[in-house]
Amino acid sequence: DIYVVSSLSASFVNRIGLRPARSVEEALAMAFQKIGSEAKVLVAPQGRVVRLFA
Repeated sequence: DIYVVSSLSASFVNRIGLRPARSVEEALAMAFQKIGSEAKVLVAPQGRVVRLFA
């Protein structure tokens, strides 16, 4: 999953297949809750300019 902290509406973020979060802390908590404490995360402060490769 990709969790997004943004000024975009939560409904829009959901429509494009991402998971909205209100804060970085909330996004991390959601990831750790889903994957566990061994989750690997990438924090991208300027995510709109980061190219992600699957």
